[in-house]
Amino acid sequence: MKYLKSTLLMFSIFLILNLLVTIFSYFDIFSDKVINIIKSIIIFITFLTSGFYIGKNSNKKGYIEGIKLGLIFISISTILIILLPSTDFSLSTIIYYLVTIVLCTIGSTVGINIKKTK
Repeated sequence: MKYLKSTLLMFSIFLILNLLVTIFSYFDIFSDKVINIIKSIIIFITFLTSGFYIGKNSNKKGYIEGIKLGLIFISISTILIILLPSTDFSLSTIIYYLVTIVLCTIGSTVGINIKKTK
């Protein structure tokens, strides 16, 4: 259940922030280069936040929970890549997946450590 809540949190943060970026892009507030950087930052924030949430709600070994969450996201993404014929696996996709696991792990480690200090 905690993985479902964390995944829903991840997707809701992602959708809300992407909606804001789309509005900025629509009104030409930022250039395309800045929009791409903001999208990357949104992805980083999303995975750190969801990792933090799952780490805060776990009892021990937050890094394991972060790795599990990252693997859940990778599984969902891989299924979508297989189902959508316009996308392919590439080196950048593999690097993206590794960064996803690292960010979820860092977030969950910080979340469980903050929980322990309170």
